[in-house]
Amino acid sequence: MDLEEAHKVATHLEQAVLQSNDQLCRVTTHLEAPTATVVARKDITQQYPEMAEHIIRIADEIAGAGSAHDVHLYRSNTTLNENGSDREQNEGLDLVLHTIFDPHIPLSQAHIQAEEIQRALRQKYPDFGSVIIHTEPPE
Repeated sequence: MDLEEAHKVATHLEQAVLQSNDQLCRVTTHLEAPTATVVARKDITQQYPEMAEHIIRIADEIAGAGSAHDVHLYRSNTTLNENGSDREQNEGLDLVLHTIFDPHIPLSQAHIQAEEIQRALRQKYPDFGSVIIHTEPPE
């Protein structure tokens, strides 16, 4: 989309946020251009059940037992080894992980804990591509 269209969308969002919260006096968004190429990613979580369980354990150590769920591992380009099977390395894997936090903690605290989870996961899996921690209150 061009700048004019993107600005209209952002302005609409800013106005909606302002109207929904009377404690705010101003909302300013920041427009980001998407990457030049869109890369299809394949959800390969089922190929890594032990890794998915380990990711949950790492996150739960920080956020509390039972908070981590909905783990998804993606690969944009599956590299095959000599025998034609998927490589076993973590290189190129992208992670999306949902975590539940107390609905009444400050957003800043939820963000700090999400960053701690991200750091712990990157320490254990340094070859991961993107690591996204989605924080949410219990449903």
